[in-house]
Amino acid sequence: MGDEWNGQGSMYVPEDLLPVYKEKVVPLADIITPNQFEAELLSGRKIHSQEEALSVMDELHTMGPDTVVITSSNLPSPRGSDYLIALGSQRIRNPDGSVVTERIRMEMHKVDAVFVGTGDLFAAMLLAWTHKHPSNLKVACEKTVSAMHHVLQRTIRCAKDHCQVLLR
Repeated sequence: MGDEWNGQGSMYVPEDLLPVYKEKVVPLADIITPNQFEAELLSGRKIHSQEEALSVMDELHTMGPDTVVITSSNLPSPRGSDYLIALGSQRIRNPDGSVVTERIRMEMHKVDAVFVGTGDLFAAMLLAWTHKHPSNLKVACEKTVSAMHHVLQRTIRCAKDHCQVLLR
C-alpha cells in the first residue's frame, strides 16, 4: 500500500483505495503484514511507541486477521539506530473457545541498501512458515527474518559482482 522514506509517507496505490483495503481486503485476510506506515493508514492512528503499536495491532485484529505483523517500524531500539523493530501478534483460538494472544518483538540489524519488494517477500515467506508452524508465530517470524537476511545479503553480493562486470 505504501511506505515512509526520509520521514515522508507515500502510497503506492491510489489513496481512494484505502477504504477498499480497510472494508473489503483486511476483513477477508487471515494474516496481514503492514509496515508501520500501512498500519497507521489502516487504523487511522499514529504509532509513536510500542504500546501504541500493540494497540493498533489489536484494532487490526478486530477487523478480521488473526495474525498481524508490523514488518518494520521507526520505533527506537535499545541496541541503537542500526536496528529495525518488527512486532507480531497472533490470536489463537483454543478448543474451549478461549482466545490467547501471542506477541513477539524482533530487532534486526538494518541493511545499508534500498530494495524493492521486501514487504512482498516477507509476506510470502511468513505465509509459508505460518503454514508449517500455525500456532507458533515466533518460529515463523524467526525463520522468515533469517531467510530475508540471506536473500538480502546474497542480493547485495550479486549486485556488487554485477557492477564489477559492468565496470570492466
